Amino acid sequence: MTKIFNLIVCLCLINSVVYARRCLQCNSVTQPFDCSHVSECGRNEECYLEQYVSTDGIILYDVGCKATQLCTTSHGPFGKRRSIGTSICFACCNDKDVCNIDGHCSAEKFIPPTGSNICYKCHLSGRPDSCHQLTLCDQHSVCSIRQVTNFLGHIRWEHGCVNQAVCSSLSNHGGCSYCCDSPLCNYNCSKTHSVITSPSISSTTTAIQQTPPIVTQIVIRPTNIKYGDTVTIQCLVTGNPKPTIDFLVRGRRLGPNVQVDRTTHVLTISNFLPYDDGYYRCIAANLLGDVHKDFHIQGQP
Repeated sequence: MTKIFNLIVCLCLINSVVYARRCLQCNSVTQPFDCSHVSECGRNEECYLEQYVSTDGIILYDVGCKATQLCTTSHGPFGKRRSIGTSICFACCNDKDVCNIDGHCSAEKFIPPTGSNICYKCHLSGRPDSCHQLTLCDQHSVCSIRQVTNFLGHIRWEHGCVNQAVCSSLSNHGGCSYCCDSPLCNYNCSKTHSVITSPSISSTTTAIQQTPPIVTQIVIRPTNIKYGDTVTIQCLVTGNPKPTIDFLVRGRRLGPNVQVDRTTHVLTISNFLPYDDGYYRCIAANLLGDVHKDFHIQGQP
């Protein structure tokens, strides 16, 4: 029964991600396009915009997500008093992401300069779809996302703008890395994008295939371990995005003579001792899940 409940919860969470609308989310901005932060709305929410007159007599806007049941076809609570001013217009939209930038409530409609695009911009995001800041890429740049690793070797993603001339090398970077030329296109590795490969090649539609991690082999050297040897263990894995790799030893912590290279993912045991005998575990993980493989190491006098 518990497993069925957990499955239902999991499916609900997946559905909420799939259908989440993204909207500008800011308070007290002069114009909606002055907001550069984006939030993911709930399944029963839409983008909204509220125009109000502050207590100082200044027209300002709040933008964000609002429950669908509170959204009406009219411009809502005209004259409603708030602690920060008086509301004079309220509007909702749900036709596309960031639709509350489109000039509702007499706001100035955002019209990007010719050749430019709104793109996501973040330095190190934990997931391709977890960037929530916007920027405007100029006519010489396109949106981009690049799979990188932080200083601990963990997979991260950089979102932003790059010159179209570097798109070919970016697409060969591996994992979830590409350029694209439509608004807000650089945030998701599991959908189809209009991907740019070079300035001289037209845009083509490319599906980026993701695969869960698989541990294909454990390589232990030397094969016949004697106490006092230096032992190396390499966990060979496949998967896209490129999986992270960690090691555990059953029943205790890794000893002080054990080091893991975060670049090569090779575990090295210096001066192998009887204390180091035991069951070890290699763990590989990416966005699509994690997998592990156990193995036993036994030294000889």
